[in-house]
Amino acid sequence: MRITLPPVDPANIDSFINDDLLMRREFGEQLQNLVLNVKEPLVVSLEAPWGEGKTYFAHQWMKLLDEESSVKCIYFDAFKSDYHDEAFMTLLSLIYSYGKEELDEDFGSKESKLKGLKSAALSVFKSIPGSAARAGLKLIPLGDVLTEFGVDVSQQLLSKTSETLDDWMEKQFEAHSQADSHIKQFQNALDVLVKDVYGTTVEEKPLVIVIDELDRCRPDFALQLLEKIKHVFSTKSVVFVLINNPKQLQGSVRAAYGSEIDAHSYLQKFYTIAISLPKRPPLNLRQSYDLHHYMLYVFDKLEIRNEKINLLATCTAGLLSLHNKSLRDVEKVSGYLALYALGKEFNNLSARDIYVVSLLCVTRTIKPELFYRIYADDEVREEVKEFVGFNREEHFDKNLEDMSQFIYWLFVRNRSSVTAKELGVYQKQEGERAKGTLPRDKKSYVQRLIVPLHLMT
Repeated sequence: MRITLPPVDPANIDSFINDDLLMRREFGEQLQNLVLNVKEPLVVSLEAPWGEGKTYFAHQWMKLLDEESSVKCIYFDAFKSDYHDEAFMTLLSLIYSYGKEELDEDFGSKESKLKGLKSAALSVFKSIPGSAARAGLKLIPLGDVLTEFGVDVSQQLLSKTSETLDDWMEKQFEAHSQADSHIKQFQNALDVLVKDVYGTTVEEKPLVIVIDELDRCRPDFALQLLEKIKHVFSTKSVVFVLINNPKQLQGSVRAAYGSEIDAHSYLQKFYTIAISLPKRPPLNLRQSYDLHHYMLYVFDKLEIRNEKINLLATCTAGLLSLHNKSLRDVEKVSGYLALYALGKEFNNLSARDIYVVSLLCVTRTIKPELFYRIYADDEVREEVKEFVGFNREEHFDKNLEDMSQFIYWLFVRNRSSVTAKELGVYQKQEGERAKGTLPRDKKSYVQRLIVPLHLMT
């Protein structure tokens, strides 16, 4: 038995045909059609909060492109490379290495095909403002202006004659004035390389570069990547798909340019289109199919076995959905449930026990301060009532309605605190208690269920 999911090896991620747990194949096909049919430079921002399965989808989608359309893809984890200072060289190295690996030896010399890209790239690197500086070069004062036309031997420049400096500056200005021309040559070289990578195929197809974890990068590196993609690598033969959490990426913009900037509008300048990774329609007001089905999947991987496993998934996923939690939170909660399952009583839990265990595992994961207050037997009726959504007007799943009513009753310590609106629910639960179907001692009952979890902390 495991308490955490094993790390996912991208090589072992199956295609949508065999693994469409979150029913995203149709969306993947729509994204594929976009990539294949747009005949202009295309940058797609694929957006979702953290923990929504963006990386997993990206690898499945790349397999879809390969299997159905023979489209070539490069996956790039930007976060692993943000220790670099120069985004242009990072992207260039990525494409160059891929071309060197993919070019067919029988279709001409690799070196000759790559030579044009290297030569054009060198011209671009020299002419892009800031490229030299970020490669370890220095800023040189020029009157009242700080310019980035520097060299890594700035100390030597101080000893040069004014005539030498004038000549050097003239060359720098000339190089920068030719930047647009150099970028165009580089883009043409990139188009040629992509065509050569596909070989003799008649149909023109793009090279798709999926850049993941952009929002986790250093703000300056993330913005450099966006700028270079937009202004230098923008060509119809290369499609960029940027996987990101938009709120976090907007934070990178504010970190770089100040809190007053309209970060959303700023980022839109770099995208052709922004698309949200979809969720399936909600099962009810508080629970999504995504969380419920993924929880059953995780239970299976962690070998959590119980005859009421579906009820456990329904209640736990329902609470997580109520609080807008992600697939990653499912994994965290499931770890506590896996530990709980090691106990002797797990297979003997009643439906109402499962209600409480779900509450305890979810609070332990996403609101630990409430969990510890429950353990300390503090007065938490109002907090718990809000946490389980007791006052919601509609409950499309009977189990979730029963859970909220039972847990509300369980944490009522004083009959006089029950409001007129809550009285009907309270009296119904008291009737069940009189029949012997509910615990007589609420405190002892909660403590019995919470102790295994508390011992794990």
